[in-house]
Amino acid sequence: MSTLPHLSTDQVAAFVELSRVGQIRAAAESLGITEQGVRNRLVALEGQLGVELYRKSRGPRRSAVLTPQGCRFLPHALAFLEHAYELCRACDLETTGQEIHIVASQYLTRYVLIDVLREFRKHAPNIHVRVSTMNETEVVAALLSDSQVAFGLAAPYESSPQLEYSGLFAMDWSLITPPRHALAAKKRRAQLKEIVEYPLILYERGSTGRQHVLDAFHERGLAPRVAL
Repeated sequence: MSTLPHLSTDQVAAFVELSRVGQIRAAAESLGITEQGVRNRLVALEGQLGVELYRKSRGPRRSAVLTPQGCRFLPHALAFLEHAYELCRACDLETTGQEIHIVASQYLTRYVLIDVLREFRKHAPNIHVRVSTMNETEVVAALLSDSQVAFGLAAPYESSPQLEYSGLFAMDWSLITPPRHALAAKKRRAQLKEIVEYPLILYERGSTGRQHVLDAFHERGLAPRVAL
């Protein structure tokens, strides 16, 4: 028995939506995922089928987005999705719900997402949000490689030209000291040249926050002592 390709409804749905709207950006907006997420699903689908389904380069507006192989595959893709829905109905599975997989840094998961998702659940109870927590570098890698990830929340040290970024909020840096510490007694902003005299507790290795703090010291020719 020959091995069938591993096709997912998400991959096929991305292809069908692209054929309907004609653009990656529009398909991403319709599906509620990133443009890279759509591309990842399409690349995975083409890899399973071994054919090119859509044109990657920008051509004249009148040119079709689908390749000849894509056009031949489209009716089968539509039938594939319809049969998937029929299978769910036959097994009394709920098809109105939706799962969204997002990836986030541990700080955003802990200090932002918990409260946000609690409120989101009240407004969209049929949407299940699955969160994977990782560092900033891993968030970028997941967005570029995993077609099931809808979007990511992080502040990577270096942005990838393959991803789209939207700023959500900004935070000021703060110095936290023990009670009655010499720096706290000054009642003013501490200078980096004063802080460098003391051992520091920073974010974990590989985190964006740690790198920005170290960069601030190094730009001024200072070498901080990281104790933890």
